[in-house]
Amino acid sequence: MYRLTNFQLYCLMVMLVVPIAFLEQPKRLILLVEHNAWLACIAVIIPGFLIINMFTYIIKKSQNPFPYLLEEYFGKIGGKILAFIYIGVFILIASYTLSLFVNFVITNVLPATPISVLIGSLLLVGYYIMKNGFQNFSRSTELIILLGLPVVLAIILLAFTQTINFDHLLPIGYMDYKNFGLAVISISSVLGRIFPILTIAYFSNDLSKLNWVLTMVLFTFAMVILLPTLGVILAFGGTASNMLAFPALSLLRQIDIAQFITNIDIFFIGLWISGTMSAFCIFWFMACFTAQQLFSFKEYSFLSAPSSLIIAVLSLMLAPNIIILEIINTLLVIGVYLVFFLFIPLVIFIMALFKPHKTLETSPEKEKSTVIM
Repeated sequence: MYRLTNFQLYCLMVMLVVPIAFLEQPKRLILLVEHNAWLACIAVIIPGFLIINMFTYIIKKSQNPFPYLLEEYFGKIGGKILAFIYIGVFILIASYTLSLFVNFVITNVLPATPISVLIGSLLLVGYYIMKNGFQNFSRSTELIILLGLPVVLAIILLAFTQTINFDHLLPIGYMDYKNFGLAVISISSVLGRIFPILTIAYFSNDLSKLNWVLTMVLFTFAMVILLPTLGVILAFGGTASNMLAFPALSLLRQIDIAQFITNIDIFFIGLWISGTMSAFCIFWFMACFTAQQLFSFKEYSFLSAPSSLIIAVLSLMLAPNIIILEIINTLLVIGVYLVFFLFIPLVIFIMALFKPHKTLETSPEKEKSTVIM
């Protein structure tokens, strides 16, 4: 039986929240609070602590991993209905993750490439990852984090050596506080993407350090979003940044060292392909794994083929252009994060407060899930 290390848990959770947030959050935060967007990146630490403690408490008080956890709190019928809904939610978020990255590539890297070709290519890679097994995938995320995260941070810090203007930060704190609240809600909602921890944590070899692992994920998330957001404001100003489709990439593209080292953004894009594919595959895995447990299939990997067709069609529908994708994100995706990844876990958390502590014995459902994993 394979068990995840704490570092593998950290890598998986970072992959879930950082790559997509890096692409979408700087622009949204700047749209809401302009030159004070970087303050929202710091403020997210407070709700972030509440979110990770909520998930940690649910895991400590629950007998079974998700989706059996739903039956534990909502009853057999209610749990199965919710689990079925969550399959669609996971497919939607996987499709959105794929669509956002495809639009990013088309807008900034390969503008003449058909969307269907990019989606098909990425789905083929994702299908290979799914068939190869979660064990090998979790090990590969270690390599991506160990090699990729320091390089990404170095590239972002290198952008601070270019033309910056600290006057762009002034006046600090002068903003619409309603919009600031919306900005904090927006960036906090992304932390709901760690929802798969309700399944993945049960395969950890040391649950006692789960809170510490998620705390490190929170600080990594805040740092990786704060640095590019602050850099974009210093380089372009709050107003000018509103006109950029992906402000963080525009920041990296201005790096020019002695007019000799340029186009460093290509290294970033190469690393971000790995990160985005990891986030995409985790939600794809969650959809297949939930379906396997709900319908008592022997294994989840054979579900990756039929579900890939659904993801392909949905991704094409979500990704006609970046403007429509942004509207879908604002009106739909954030709502999905808040309702399914934060509100329902909050309800479970409240119910868990009045539940006796779980025993040390492993329930049959959990044991079954662990073996399948």
